Amino acid sequence: MNKNEFLSALSGKLATLPQSEIQKSLEFYRESIEERIEEGMTEVEAVASLEDLDIIAERIIYETPLPVLMKERMKPKGGMTVGIVVLLILGFPVWFPLLLAFGISIAAIYIAIWSIIISLYAVVISLGIAGVLGIIGCIPAFMNGPVVGFLSLGTGFLCIGLCIIAFFGVTAAAKGLIGLTKVFARGLKALFIRK
Repeated sequence: MNKNEFLSALSGKLATLPQSEIQKSLEFYRESIEERIEEGMTEVEAVASLEDLDIIAERIIYETPLPVLMKERMKPKGGMTVGIVVLLILGFPVWFPLLLAFGISIAAIYIAIWSIIISLYAVVISLGIAGVLGIIGCIPAFMNGPVVGFLSLGTGFLCIGLCIIAFFGVTAAAKGLIGLTKVFARGLKALFIRK
């Protein structure tokens, strides 16, 4: 596949995006191919050294900001006619609350996910602080007797051990939850990508 065939095929796969975004992506890959040709590759080798066309197109589409996708999806095909403007004005009491509820729901999901992550790390920090204070607190506790002192010391070490173990579990859970936000964002963008 030569440069023009590649760019034409890429343009076809990006047809769901606004024309400005398509041109920006085509220009980037045109320059990338030309740089590889200047380094001594043939045009066919330069195109072959790129990723698979489907992977490139999918990445470009999913990296396009959501507002750009929404604007393109909501844009009427025949332009803004008087009838569409009248319908938008008359339908405002219906569509605006729905749009607002949709936006607030998305924000609530993100806030809930990040609240879970913050709460899990707060538990880990609390265990660490409790452990340190338990070890420090064992000094005056020994004055009340060795049993109380060793109990305080043991509790301190237990909390520090739980803190270390919990840190690794919470870090894995946080990575999973962050991955979940990425999946959620991709699914949200998929609503606004024309098939």
